[in-house]
Amino acid sequence: MECPKIIVVDKKNNFLSVDTFTNALENESVRRIVRVLVYNSGNKILLQRRGTSTPIFPGMWDTSAAGHVDEGEDAKTAALRELHEEVGISNVSLNQIHEAYTKEISGELSLHCYAIIYSCMFEGEIKVDGEEVLEGKWFSPEELRNEIEKNPDDFTPGLKLTLEKHETLYSKEL
Repeated sequence: MECPKIIVVDKKNNFLSVDTFTNALENESVRRIVRVLVYNSGNKILLQRRGTSTPIFPGMWDTSAAGHVDEGEDAKTAALRELHEEVGISNVSLNQIHEAYTKEISGELSLHCYAIIYSCMFEGEIKVDGEEVLEGKWFSPEELRNEIEKNPDDFTPGLKLTLEKHETLYSKEL
Protein backbone atom coordinates (compact mmCIF):
# COMPACT_ATOMS: atom_id res chain seq x y z
CA MET A 1 0.00 0.00 0.00
CA GLU A 2 1.31 3.40 -0.97
CA CYS A 3 1.54 5.94 1.83
CA PRO A 4 -0.41 9.15 1.35
CA LYS A 5 1.53 12.28 0.59
CA ILE A 6 1.78 14.86 3.34
CA ILE A 7 1.37 18.62 3.21
CA VAL A 8 4.48 20.80 3.16
CA VAL A 9 4.14 24.43 4.28
CA ASP A 10 6.29 27.42 5.17
CA LYS A 11 6.90 28.58 8.73
CA LYS A 12 3.63 30.53 8.64
CA ASN A 13 1.57 27.53 7.49
CA ASN A 14 1.21 28.68 3.87
CA PHE A 15 0.81 25.68 1.57
CA LEU A 16 3.84 24.93 -0.60
CA SER A 17 3.45 21.37 -1.93
CA VAL A 18 2.81 17.75 -1.11
CA ASP A 19 5.58 15.22 -0.67
CA THR A 20 6.32 11.82 0.73
CA PHE A 21 7.17 11.61 4.42
CA THR A 22 10.68 10.34 3.59
CA ASN A 23 11.43 13.16 1.14
CA ALA A 24 10.04 15.78 3.50
CA LEU A 25 12.33 14.55 6.29
CA GLU A 26 15.39 14.34 4.02
CA ASN A 27 14.76 17.85 2.69
CA GLU A 28 14.03 19.22 6.18
CA SER A 29 10.73 20.56 4.87
CA VAL A 30 8.19 22.08 7.23
CA ARG A 31 5.49 19.41 7.61
CA ARG A 32 1.95 20.36 8.63
CA ILE A 33 1.06 18.22 11.65
CA VAL A 34 -1.68 17.96 14.25
CA ARG A 35 -1.48 17.21 17.96
CA VAL A 36 -4.44 16.35 20.15
CA LEU A 37 -4.68 16.61 23.94
CA VAL A 38 -7.45 14.44 25.37
CA TYR A 39 -8.83 15.21 28.83
CA ASN A 40 -11.35 13.39 30.99
CA SER A 41 -13.78 14.69 33.61
CA GLY A 42 -11.21 13.96 36.32
CA ASN A 43 -8.93 16.63 34.79
CA LYS A 44 -6.48 13.96 33.63
CA ILE A 45 -4.69 14.09 30.30
CA LEU A 46 -4.17 11.06 28.09
CA LEU A 47 -0.64 10.53 26.82
CA GLN A 48 0.58 7.86 24.45
CA ARG A 49 3.92 6.06 24.46
CA ARG A 50 5.20 5.98 20.89
CA GLY A 51 6.14 2.66 19.34
CA THR A 52 9.80 1.66 19.44
CA SER A 53 9.92 1.23 15.66
CA THR A 54 8.65 4.72 14.86
CA PRO A 55 11.36 6.83 13.15
CA ILE A 56 10.67 9.92 15.27
CA PHE A 57 11.00 9.88 19.09
CA PRO A 58 10.63 6.09 19.49
CA GLY A 59 9.40 4.88 22.88
CA MET A 60 8.76 8.39 24.23
CA TRP A 61 5.58 9.78 25.80
CA ASP A 62 3.74 12.16 23.48
CA THR A 63 0.44 14.01 23.13
CA SER A 64 -2.71 11.88 23.09
CA ALA A 65 -2.49 11.62 19.29
CA ALA A 66 -0.37 13.26 16.63
CA GLY A 67 0.43 12.98 12.97
CA HIS A 68 0.70 14.55 9.56
CA VAL A 69 -2.01 16.27 7.62
CA ASP A 70 -2.32 14.19 4.45
CA GLU A 71 -2.92 15.49 0.95
CA GLY A 72 -6.58 16.43 0.57
CA GLU A 73 -7.22 16.68 4.33
CA ASP A 74 -7.81 19.65 6.55
CA ALA A 75 -6.18 19.74 9.98
CA LYS A 76 -9.32 18.87 11.94
CA THR A 77 -10.00 15.82 9.77
CA ALA A 78 -6.39 14.71 10.26
CA ALA A 79 -6.68 15.15 14.03
CA LEU A 80 -9.86 13.04 14.15
CA ARG A 81 -8.21 10.37 11.96
CA GLU A 82 -5.12 10.22 14.18
CA LEU A 83 -7.25 9.97 17.33
CA HIS A 84 -9.10 7.01 15.87
CA GLU A 85 -6.01 5.26 14.43
CA GLU A 86 -3.73 5.70 17.44
CA VAL A 87 -5.97 5.46 20.51
CA GLY A 88 -9.34 4.30 19.17
CA ILE A 89 -11.24 7.48 20.02
CA SER A 90 -14.13 8.60 17.79
CA ASN A 91 -17.09 10.94 17.99
CA VAL A 92 -15.49 13.79 19.92
CA SER A 93 -15.68 17.54 19.45
CA LEU A 94 -12.28 19.15 18.90
CA ASN A 95 -11.31 22.65 20.00
CA GLN A 96 -8.31 24.27 18.31
CA ILE A 97 -6.16 25.74 21.07
CA HIS A 98 -2.89 26.75 19.41
CA GLU A 99 -0.72 26.58 16.33
CA ALA A 100 2.96 27.28 15.85
CA TYR A 101 6.10 26.46 13.89
CA THR A 102 8.51 24.22 15.78
CA LYS A 103 11.96 22.77 15.18
CA GLU A 104 12.95 19.64 17.07
CA ILE A 105 15.80 17.12 16.93
CA SER A 106 15.26 13.35 17.03
CA GLY A 107 18.54 11.47 16.73
CA GLU A 108 20.08 12.58 13.43
CA LEU A 109 16.83 14.14 12.19
CA SER A 110 16.12 17.86 12.19
CA LEU A 111 12.33 18.12 12.31
CA HIS A 112 10.51 21.19 11.07
CA CYS A 113 6.77 21.23 11.75
CA TYR A 114 3.86 23.56 11.74
CA ALA A 115 1.70 22.11 14.51
CA ILE A 116 -2.02 22.71 14.88
CA ILE A 117 -3.06 21.67 18.38
CA TYR A 118 -6.50 20.56 19.47
CA SER A 119 -8.07 19.45 22.72
CA CYS A 120 -11.16 17.41 23.52
CA MET A 121 -12.96 15.64 26.32
CA PHE A 122 -13.37 11.86 26.33
CA GLU A 123 -14.79 9.36 28.77
CA GLY A 124 -14.32 5.72 27.97
CA GLU A 125 -11.79 3.11 27.05
CA ILE A 126 -8.91 3.72 24.73
CA LYS A 127 -7.61 1.12 22.32
CA VAL A 128 -4.00 1.64 21.23
CA ASP A 129 -2.86 0.16 17.95
CA GLY A 130 0.08 -1.67 19.59
CA GLU A 131 2.61 -0.83 16.89
CA GLU A 132 2.68 2.92 16.33
CA VAL A 133 1.51 3.40 19.91
CA LEU A 134 2.66 1.04 22.67
CA GLU A 135 0.39 2.25 25.45
CA GLY A 136 -1.84 5.04 26.65
CA LYS A 137 -1.99 6.39 30.18
CA TRP A 138 -4.02 9.06 31.98
CA PHE A 139 -1.93 11.54 34.00
CA SER A 140 -3.10 14.04 36.60
CA PRO A 141 -1.44 17.48 36.32
CA GLU A 142 0.75 16.71 39.34
CA GLU A 143 1.79 13.27 38.07
CA LEU A 144 2.69 14.71 34.69
CA ARG A 145 4.73 17.60 36.10
CA ASN A 146 6.59 15.21 38.45
CA GLU A 147 7.29 12.67 35.69
CA ILE A 148 8.58 15.32 33.28
CA GLU A 149 10.79 16.77 36.03
CA LYS A 150 12.20 13.34 37.00
CA ASN A 151 12.52 11.89 33.49
CA PRO A 152 12.54 14.72 30.93
CA ASP A 153 14.07 12.53 28.22
CA ASP A 154 11.03 10.20 28.32
CA PHE A 155 8.78 12.94 26.87
CA THR A 156 8.82 14.34 23.33
CA PRO A 157 9.91 17.94 22.85
CA GLY A 158 6.58 18.59 21.11
CA LEU A 159 4.62 17.50 24.18
CA LYS A 160 6.78 19.55 26.54
CA LEU A 161 6.55 22.61 24.29
CA THR A 162 2.79 22.27 24.02
CA LEU A 163 2.45 22.04 27.81
CA GLU A 164 4.90 24.91 28.43
CA LYS A 165 3.04 27.19 26.04
CA HIS A 166 -0.27 26.27 27.63
CA GLU A 167 0.34 25.70 31.30
CA THR A 168 -3.28 26.69 31.88
CA LEU A 169 -4.29 23.56 29.97
CA TYR A 170 -3.71 21.64 33.18
CA SER A 171 -6.88 23.09 34.63
CA LYS A 172 -8.67 24.35 31.53
CA GLU A 173 -12.39 23.82 31.26
CA LEU A 174 -13.10 22.36 27.83
